[in-house]
Amino acid sequence: MVCFTTEELFYEQLEIQDDGKIKSTMAPVWIRVYDNGGESADRYTVVFTGNYPGRNGCDYVSLSADPTSILGVCMHGWHDKFIDRPTYIHLGKSIKFKDLPEDCQNLVLKDYQILWDIV
Repeated sequence: MVCFTTEELFYEQLEIQDDGKIKSTMAPVWIRVYDNGGESADRYTVVFTGNYPGRNGCDYVSLSADPTSILGVCMHGWHDKFIDRPTYIHLGKSIKFKDLPEDCQNLVLKDYQILWDIV
């Protein structure tokens, strides 16, 4: 069994809020996040990277802005090659994890923890 430290799997994001306070959150290291600007129901795509246990291709999840809604989208996928390399233009623009809606962040974190066997 391979063990990873929190520092290897997450990084600290600092954000200055409207009231001037600094908010600190942990974000996954081994992901790439894309936003197609609402061109489709699955607006956001998150590609899981890194050598997580059992990896044999590219795991990803496509999400709407409200993926837990009855009308929301949360689709998991797998491909034998990375879906965002050599180009990611078909997925939209690259964004930061913190720019995802909160429900999307929560779903991505759950998947990330499962993939890295840290649940």
